[in-house]
Amino acid sequence: MPETHERKPDRRIAITRAAIKDSLLSLLLERPYREINVTVLCKTAGITRATFYLHYEELGAVLDEIIAEAIRFARPRPSDPHTDLAALLESLETAEGDPARLESVGALLPTCQRLADDDHYAALLKDPELAAYLSDKLYLVEKTRLVPLLMRQCGLAEREAAVLFRLLFAGIFAVNQEMGWKKDAAWYEAQTAILHFLLGGCAALKKEEVVGS
Repeated sequence: MPETHERKPDRRIAITRAAIKDSLLSLLLERPYREINVTVLCKTAGITRATFYLHYEELGAVLDEIIAEAIRFARPRPSDPHTDLAALLESLETAEGDPARLESVGALLPTCQRLADDDHYAALLKDPELAAYLSDKLYLVEKTRLVPLLMRQCGLAEREAAVLFRLLFAGIFAVNQEMGWKKDAAWYEAQTAILHFLLGGCAALKKEEVVGS
C-alpha cells in the first residue's frame, strides 16, 4: 500500500487565528465584550474583515475557542492532588495566609482562580457579564470531575452531590469575583473558612450515612 501522510495544519492559519484570539483578549482589558465588534477586532489584529470570516463565522466563535483553550490550560492534570479536598485545606493552612507562598498551592486551586492568575486569560474575568458566561461553561466542565469527588467525600448520592456542587461552585466563584480575584491574606482567610465549612459538612453527612445504615 502507498504510504500516507497526515496533512499538517497550515502554519499561516494558526498564526492568523492566534492573532485574532490575542487581539480579543487585549481588547477585553480595555472595554466590555458587548462593546467589541468584528470591525474593531480586525483593526486591532491588523487583518481585513474578509480574512476574519475565512477563520470564524462570528465574534462569539472566537470567544468560545478562547474559553475552551483557557479551561484546558487551567484544569488540574490527573497527577495533581486536587482529588482530595483535605489536601487543599492542608496546603492553604501550611501557607499560613502568606501571599508570598501562593505558588505552593497553585496546582490545588479552583480552575477559575488559576485562570485569574494567568496574564493571558485573566481578561476573561474582568467583565462581569463575560465572567458569568465563562462560569456557565466552566460549571459544566467541572461538574463531571467534582461531583464524583463530593460523592466520595460526603457519602452522597449523585443527585445530592450535583446540588451541593452547584451551590459550592456558584458561591466560591462569587467570592473570588467580589475579592477581585486577588490572592492576598484576606483571600486565604476566606478560602480556608470555606474549606473548613465544607469539610465539616462532609464529615457530618458521612456520619449521618453511617448512623442511617
